[in-house]
Amino acid sequence: MKRLALLEPGTRIDRYIVLDVLGQGGMAVVYRVRHEALKSVHALKVVVVPSRQIMGRLLLEGKAQARLHHRNVVQVSNVIEVDGSPGLVMEYVPGPSLETLLRNVPLDIDTVDRLGRQLLRGITAAHEAGLVHRDLKPANILCSLDEDGLVPKIADFGLVKDLDAAAGATRTGSVMGTPNYMSPEQIRDTKSVDHRTDLFAMGAILYEMLARELAFPGDDLLDVFNRVAQGDVVPLRTRRPDVPERMQRAIETALQVRREDRPETAQALLDLWCGDVPDRSLPTFSLPQTSVDWIRSVTLVPPSFSTLPPRPEGGTVSADDDPPEAAPPPAPPPASPRTVRWLGLGAAVVLSGAGLLLLLGVAGIAMVAGVRWAPSREVQPIVVEAGEPPPVEPLAPQPVAPEPVPEPVAPVAPEPVAPVAPTPVAPIRVAPPPPLAPTPAPLVPEPPRPEPVVPPPPPSSARVAVVGDGVVMLEGPTGLIRPSDAVPPGLYKVMVDFGSGPKAALDLQAIAGQSVLIECKSKLGRCVRR
Repeated sequence: MKRLALLEPGTRIDRYIVLDVLGQGGMAVVYRVRHEALKSVHALKVVVVPSRQIMGRLLLEGKAQARLHHRNVVQVSNVIEVDGSPGLVMEYVPGPSLETLLRNVPLDIDTVDRLGRQLLRGITAAHEAGLVHRDLKPANILCSLDEDGLVPKIADFGLVKDLDAAAGATRTGSVMGTPNYMSPEQIRDTKSVDHRTDLFAMGAILYEMLARELAFPGDDLLDVFNRVAQGDVVPLRTRRPDVPERMQRAIETALQVRREDRPETAQALLDLWCGDVPDRSLPTFSLPQTSVDWIRSVTLVPPSFSTLPPRPEGGTVSADDDPPEAAPPPAPPPASPRTVRWLGLGAAVVLSGAGLLLLLGVAGIAMVAGVRWAPSREVQPIVVEAGEPPPVEPLAPQPVAPEPVPEPVAPVAPEPVAPVAPTPVAPIRVAPPPPLAPTPAPLVPEPPRPEPVVPPPPPSSARVAVVGDGVVMLEGPTGLIRPSDAVPPGLYKVMVDFGSGPKAALDLQAIAGQSVLIECKSKLGRCVRR
């Protein structure tokens, strides 16, 4: 099955213009696009492998996600056709994933507390709509920087289970998910899970946010599954004794092996997490300025086509997706999210209280093919191929022709040379040297004078960057100019157009050598200086 090529920047798709690529996976790619008339920025998720089953899953993802209208869930607003395949128009979140954030920014307890409350409220909204995510992990949570701090948004409902649907798209006995965040019942059978599998994944995510370590690490897939089946997790109080008791109790309850021992609902888990501490008691913004600057730098510099991560949206185990027939499998990336794909014959994975057993069929022959898994940032990806490698025939030595030996060359006798008679030379008379004058005293060199240091000239322009929605122009003494890295110093009026015509947003004093960040939001109808 032919893989679709990437869309070039400037390509017009329906009513949208492609700006750049936000991320690329094995089955889909996400673009940053702008609405041609409204000038609003969105994310566009497009299938790159036009398989009927993959396109069906994308449409199921869009229908499920469009039912949710919550601040902590990425909103899907439209479905368009891209080269014969469906494309989901989604909310653009200008910020890193939670996985990237945890690798680069240390989060204090108050920040984790606020993030956890928002994530649990987003999951509560999904469960109340009859949806089970089944692939909750830090890589599927996007974070934006708002006026009241970090705002997490749950994304990628590609493995969603609709409890209200008559029949699902998942076969019984299939295994799908990300190993380090999968519940024991999800390992047994993905189709039979309910909303409590998301609570288990949330417990693993909250544990990782506080401990900065995986709740269920492992050297290989079997090791991870054994730890999950036995509930083998290092107590959080040994890693972070300063974590409040209410948060420790919520995580321990969510990570119970038996789903009957976990909270009944996401709201119940949220009540355990909050305890008797209301939202208003937490500081609204507790990130240090260095962390804020890093998040803004990530927001201002989206990835280009030449520096795309190989598989930023991968990391799921899937046993029921049909692989493309002719598309070669992508090479395993050096530091991408976890990805596992199983295809087995005559083998079943059975969990027991003692661990995970692999039972072979009567024929005694089993095959596990195409496994690629990077379980964590600390464990290098491994590749396991099925079957014995074909024998390699040794190469027969090729005869080497001897180099030709040059024939000997007879010596040439020198010709006789006639002797030359010497020519008489007249004697040369040398006059005596004149008397030497007295040697003057040596001169003492003057010390070198230091050259005057000329300070470099001050910068002659300012840098003005804009994020958010709308079309922004700067009105100054010379007329309207676009924000750029070289804006002449002076007083400007920031003009913004959210689709209803330009209007003045704020006054800006551009000072040479300084950088200014302006954020505009169409839903608020205004721009602010950051």
